[in-house]
Amino acid sequence: MCCLTRSAVKADSVIRVYPDKSHATMKHSSLYLLLLLIVAAFAGAGSMRSERRGWDRVAADRKAAYLYLQSLDAFINENYGLYGELLTRAYRIDPSDPELRSRYGEWLLLTRADDSAMVDRGFEMMLESYSRRPEDYYEAVQLINLTNNFRRFDDQSRVVELMHKAYPDRNEVTLQLAKNYVFRAMRGDTAASRRAIAMFDSLETALGKSSQISAFKIQTWLAKGDTASVIEELNSLAASSPADPMTAIDVSRFYNAINRPDSTAAYLDRACRLDTTNGMAILLRANFYKERGDSATFEREVIKAIRSTDLDVETKLQLMGSTVMNLPDDSITRSRTNELFETLLDVNPGEYEIHQLYGYWLAKNADYARAAEQAGYAIALDGRHPGDWQTMARMQISAGDTIGAEQTMSRAAVRFADDLETRRLNAVIISILGKPAEAAASLEGFDVSKIETPDERSQFESLRGDLFYQAGKADSAFEAYRKAIDYNPLNYMALNNIAYYYAEADTLLDEAEKYASRAVGHEPDNPTFIDTYAWVFFKKKNYGDAKTQIDRAIDCLNFKNEAEDIDAQLAAGDTVTSDTVTVDNIEIAVPENVTGDAEVVEEVVEETETGNSDIYEHAGDIYFMYGDTISAVKFWQKALGFEDIEADARRRLESKIKHRRITDD
Repeated sequence: MCCLTRSAVKADSVIRVYPDKSHATMKHSSLYLLLLLIVAAFAGAGSMRSERRGWDRVAADRKAAYLYLQSLDAFINENYGLYGELLTRAYRIDPSDPELRSRYGEWLLLTRADDSAMVDRGFEMMLESYSRRPEDYYEAVQLINLTNNFRRFDDQSRVVELMHKAYPDRNEVTLQLAKNYVFRAMRGDTAASRRAIAMFDSLETALGKSSQISAFKIQTWLAKGDTASVIEELNSLAASSPADPMTAIDVSRFYNAINRPDSTAAYLDRACRLDTTNGMAILLRANFYKERGDSATFEREVIKAIRSTDLDVETKLQLMGSTVMNLPDDSITRSRTNELFETLLDVNPGEYEIHQLYGYWLAKNADYARAAEQAGYAIALDGRHPGDWQTMARMQISAGDTIGAEQTMSRAAVRFADDLETRRLNAVIISILGKPAEAAASLEGFDVSKIETPDERSQFESLRGDLFYQAGKADSAFEAYRKAIDYNPLNYMALNNIAYYYAEADTLLDEAEKYASRAVGHEPDNPTFIDTYAWVFFKKKNYGDAKTQIDRAIDCLNFKNEAEDIDAQLAAGDTVTSDTVTVDNIEIAVPENVTGDAEVVEEVVEETETGNSDIYEHAGDIYFMYGDTISAVKFWQKALGFEDIEADARRRLESKIKHRRITDD
């Protein structure tokens, strides 16, 4: 470091040469001699002070150098806080040292980037230091990178120009300066345009013709609006390498950029003729025709590429993934796309990625059984990825093959015992098959500490709580829910579930109220959460608050998605004749943004209701205990109208309606 060098120099500079007084004569009087001695004494004292100041400077430089070296050690060990502290101390001791000024300026940029004044100061310090030593190549490179990051291109120009003066024969420096002139040309600097072209020409003389340099020249001419020079340059570039397909591709891209489709197509054709297996050329050519709406030529190119035995699989997959996957969703397109995939598999039968992509396409079009089949082929080729097993199981579930899904995930759970999502999905599928105790047991032994985030741990424990409760293990369920809430106090589903199950068990009702209140506070329009809140009040025999909350739950339930659904079905310009409609003898408020005939609104409300039986049954129970038996029966009847209710619930509701009271008989 230059601090050390400068310190050594200063050490020499403090050496003093004192006059030899041995030649003094005794011609003077004693008084004069005394005065001389006094003057000499003062002179000697001044010399001593000067010498002391010099040595203090040496010590300071050495201390600055030491602190700087210590800061570099901290930086290497990624202790950036200590690095900044030591660097700052070194700089304050020796602020004139160019190396320290540059590093401290850089530190300001990195730590005070939101302070424009500090950014200005940081760049000024670095630029001033670099101007004193323009031969420092790597300092210049660092400055150029920083000016790019902060988009300070005028500062960059200063650096590059100094750098070019120091290294006029280095082509990469000349190229950097020429690129900088291009940027200035794009801002309207005509002089910079001329300098840029001249430099690019000199680089071509030294290095030969290249697409990179041509691209910069074209950019410069485009900034001036000089299309003629652009075309001349493209002709020159094409002539320089007439047998190179990549040059033909580059020329086609340039022509496409200036909207010359005929020339673009001609050079893409040339590239494909020069190299029939060039994936890039084939992709560009196919997409060129697709963008211009020439579907026939596009499809012909795709089929040709897929059938080619020489073209790499990656290119084929790109063709299928970036183009075919975005085709319209209709029966004709689906049929033709399936044929393309089958052709692709005939030519490349053992390619894992093709089966993956085909499975995705089939799932996108709801062909879940065949999607599961493709996932199975992918697993057979490479079974190392748990996501493939999960995909296969999900497709089997969607296809109605729950037994197959269970078999898939049971194998996966053994193979990927430490994979969280595999274990979770396996448990869920077992639960779907009506085996909650077995599902809960399948999660035992999983090391929760391996789960990365508290939220994921919370979700895991919440799932265990659900499964334990389904298995009739209420105490284990409550423990799991409490763990879930401890991991993430904002896990509102866990809050809701533990509150509801506490209420069902008639235990810890005050705790249940607190949990339910937090869940509703987070999602005040969630009918399930509000229903739980109402049910807790019901269990606490607070029927007034229970009624208030269940009314809110039903309102949210009936109109969860009503605005968009109703608006789509109503004629524009109609008006509602009432603020409410009556559905099944229950008066319901109409949302403010709904317009239309009241009778039509009522029909739509009936069609769009998305409630569940439990909420309406709870409403009936609450209204009954509130003293409104007529409304209670209407709600029970509403609950009984849902087709998916279980047999026990149906018998219970029928008994309530028959006896006009809450009964399990």
